[in-house]
Amino acid sequence: MILSLLTLSFADTADTGLRGPLPLVEADAGVDFMAYLGQTVELNGSGDGDGELTYAWERVEGPPAELSAVDTPNPRFTAEREGTYTFELVVQSGSEASLADQVSVVIVRTDVNAVVPTGELGLCSTGPVGGLLAGLLGLGVAASRRRR
Repeated sequence: MILSLLTLSFADTADTGLRGPLPLVEADAGVDFMAYLGQTVELNGSGDGDGELTYAWERVEGPPAELSAVDTPNPRFTAEREGTYTFELVVQSGSEASLADQVSVVIVRTDVNAVVPTGELGLCSTGPVGGLLAGLLGLGVAASRRRR
């Protein structure tokens, strides 16, 4: 008997319209990612809705960045400073607008010509990815020595 009353209570609350309708247009600013200082970075947004879609990008956090083509799904900027840049995308179709969606881009410094030795492992690697992996391996060796 009590279970029935609870079920009716929940059903009544759901029908009162306490939640507004979801927008008919959706924005997807893409997944967070990392890039390197000095690179031209392209954002990868998209939208879903009826009719012709328009795009509006804006930087909402992080170092200054001038986005080109803010009215397209894929604007670009040059990463001139290290840090985390956060951009927001709103997509519109006619009079309907999406909720804002955000993407963060972490910009890190790298020297693509650097050789990164990794101590006792006897490995060295060049380039940003190899250098990063080799550096992480070196940190693991150093951390394991501290535990002993």
